[in-house]
Amino acid sequence: MAMITILKFRREFEAFLRYARCRPIEITRHGRRAFVLSAEQHDWVRAAGRRAYRTTNATTFVINSVRLAEMDANHAALDELLNETRRRASIQHREQQDGVRRAFRHTRH
Repeated sequence: MAMITILKFRREFEAFLRYARCRPIEITRHGRRAFVLSAEQHDWVRAAGRRAYRTTNATTFVINSVRLAEMDANHAALDELLNETRRRASIQHREQQDGVRRAFRHTRH
């Protein structure tokens, strides 16, 4: 895959658009990938955006892609945040259940 800076991409926009029809181009900013330009990927993403799927109907390709996906190490803290949110929701749910049980016991006597 060709790799160019965003500055060079801006200067030679038309040439890179023609190139991207044949193969993808990785465009970087400050040495990091900003995005990948590819006509095929663009078409696929647009078509996928128009479709809605249930996870139970996911294809093997999609399931394997999700399974193999890795979180960037810079975002590892999000996993802990998600786990903490789940713990709080679980505690809150149990407290609500206990409150309903107590209220139900008082109405029966």
